[in-house]
Formats: sequence, C-alpha cells, structure tokens
Amino acid sequence: EAAPQQPGPNVVDLGAARSQKEQRVAEQALRATAPRRAMPTWAQWGGMAASVVLGVLMGTQLQPTANDADIGLQGGKLLAGGAIEKSLSKQLASDTPTPQGGGTAVAVQLSFVDKRGHYCRTFSTGQLAGLACQEMGQWAVQHLASSEATSHTSNTGMRQASSALSSELLDAVDKRIAGAALNADAERAARAQDWKR
Repeated sequence: EAAPQQPGPNVVDLGAARSQKEQRVAEQALRATAPRRAMPTWAQWGGMAASVVLGVLMGTQLQPTANDADIGLQGGKLLAGGAIEKSLSKQLASDTPTPQGGGTAVAVQLSFVDKRGHYCRTFSTGQLAGLACQEMGQWAVQHLASSEATSHTSNTGMRQASSALSSELLDAVDKRIAGAALNADAERAARAQDWKR
C-alpha cells in the first residue's frame, strides 16, 4: 500500500507579496493626502454660536442712543459712555454703586495697571460686565460679557468684589494685569490724576 502523502511546504511568491504590500501603502498614502471636508468640531460650533450671540448683543443692547449711551462704537473701538464712563472715572471699588442720574447702577470691582502701563477697571450693571482700560482720555472696553449675577453680600454686609464677574472676565483680567490690584489709596491717587500715567 502507498503511504499517505504529507502536505508539502507552503510556497509564497515574495515578488507578488511585495507588490501587494507596496500597492496597499500607496493607496493609504493617497487616501491620507486626499482633501477631506472636515466636520466642524464642538469648539468651532461653540465659537460660531458665541460670535452670533455677541453680534446680537452689540446690535440690540450696545447701540448708542441719541442722548446718553453707556457703550458705543467709535472708530472701531467700544467706548464706555454715560453711567459706565462716569462710574469708571469717579467711583472707587469700595464705594456702594448708586444709579448715575437716575439710570442704571454701575458697580466697579477691580482697578489695576495692565502690562502696557494703562489703568484698567472692571464694571458691571444689571445686564453687563466688562473690562475697560484708559486710552487717551477714554475708557476703551476690552472685554464684555453678560452679568452672571448681581453683587452678593457677605455676613458682614460687605460687597464681594468679583461676585458679578464671570470666570471668562476674570481670566481676561489675569492676562492683562501687571502686579496686584490697586487698593483704595492707590485708586484715589489714580482718580486725582484722571487715571493718567
């Protein structure tokens, strides 16, 4: 009887295998370099939504009125006017906010010198909170957001300085501030010099 045949060794054509591998690598490289239409990320969608909200806010709430605008656009800059400008120029952070001329009460929370050497101050109203810096005799608004909350009071009745400021606005302050915030005496001295350095 004939012995059963053993399976022979598996023979592979190395040339064909190399050719297939090179073809796969070339196809992957072609797919990697082909232009793709990337879907917007959540961050991009969020940025677009924030731009729309800011545009609506500027269009509805920040339009100058005929007599006494609080914030207006002039020469491509947002400038404080009306009650906000008066409070930034005259009010100390330790003062209790009072309505200017029967209008909206404006609270000033922090005063500091920024890295360019300009005086800057944060402010808030019932609807808005912002950061403005003194530039050539005007308060130029550097950052603007909606007010998160009205000023809170502690058990002693003292107003907490940053209670109405959003974390985004406090981050803007951190990026600009050079040194520490001004104390009441330094604020008085700056006010006496019309916030000029």
